[in-house]
Amino acid sequence: MNSSLTQVALVHCPSYDEDALPSTIRDAVNLVGGMEKYVSSGQRVMLKPNAIAPAAADHPSITHPHFIIAVAKLVQEAGGVPVIADSPAWGNMQQVAEASCLDREAEKIGVEILQLTDVATVSAEIGGRSICLKHGKETLDADVLINLPKLKTHRQLGFTGGTKNMYGAVPGRRKALWHLLSSRTDLHFARKLIDHYVCAIPHLTIVDAVVIMEGNGPRLGTPRNLGAVLAGTDCLAIDHVCAEMLCLPESHRLILTAAREMGVGCTGVEEVEILGELLRRFTLKDVRLPELLGAGFSPYRILRGTIRNWYLTRSSRDRSS
Repeated sequence: MNSSLTQVALVHCPSYDEDALPSTIRDAVNLVGGMEKYVSSGQRVMLKPNAIAPAAADHPSITHPHFIIAVAKLVQEAGGVPVIADSPAWGNMQQVAEASCLDREAEKIGVEILQLTDVATVSAEIGGRSICLKHGKETLDADVLINLPKLKTHRQLGFTGGTKNMYGAVPGRRKALWHLLSSRTDLHFARKLIDHYVCAIPHLTIVDAVVIMEGNGPRLGTPRNLGAVLAGTDCLAIDHVCAEMLCLPESHRLILTAAREMGVGCTGVEEVEILGELLRRFTLKDVRLPELLGAGFSPYRILRGTIRNWYLTRSSRDRSS
């Protein structure tokens, strides 16, 4: 074991089988210290999945509900009180939970599902630069934050893994606003993602890479079996491993490029100690890459998305009333 390297666990997980999945995820977490290292009895533990939009359980745009529930059970075994929370880009958390049947599974084990709505101001230092951002209050108030991203290709950033998933904890349309303020030709948006990540670094990240998305992610790509679970405390180290697994060119590693320029995290997979399986077992040399569109959103796109979200959330309220 090399103490100068950042540790990332990598284990084989062939399917979302409800009986086998908790044991597999436990194996991954045990390689980086075990759940008891991160969760103590009575602590409120926020589980932040990728819940980008309402979709069926097996759709590759979202963290699979069986994956989320398996982690929730491990948290309960450690004595923690798990809460599942996110701020979807489309619709709301209630709709995502209903569409994927996450709500039924969470109810069985007594786990609450929340829509992130409130914001709080948080400050941090990056390379001598002070930053002050609005972030999800529930995220900042949790005793423990566990990040549960889905590994996907991404049309704005090349791919999305642990680091990008934390941006989803920014409530409401504030996420789209940063897109509006971003240039389509530089790393401005990727740098802002790093800023937000540094302001709310999760205690533990467990990546759903059992079935990934390739092509035009983060929503419109296609599923691809990879059969892996990754775990660790450093999202950038995890993302370096993910990028190597997908054999991504530098053009599709915008978040990692931004982090390297900003002096945040490790600079490459050579600074990571992979525990468990060999990386080459999960290397995909023919992943279908997305055509990069740029991170900037036009005012028209922001307005259209706002109206659509208003309609979706109003329809949800009407059905529940």
